[in-house]
Amino acid sequence: MPAHQYVRGQPVSFTDRRVLAPGPTSEFVIVRLLLISDEAPRHEVQGSHERFTRVAEEMNLQAAPPGMDSKVRSLT
Repeated sequence: MPAHQYVRGQPVSFTDRRVLAPGPTSEFVIVRLLLISDEAPRHEVQGSHERFTRVAEEMNLQAAPPGMDSKVRSLT
């Protein structure tokens, strides 16, 4: 069973690849690690521009580029 690659509070970039034309990459922070089943690891994430959280598969996340840390750290 795969382990989570990211930790709670870590800033990440998220691109939703479930649709035919993926949207732009946005700034998010890991809010919670979700239980791993037979699927890929999943995380609950929150965007710096959103009031709600969403579930993201790990394959749709990337470690945040330098400088993004200060923008999203305040969400945790």
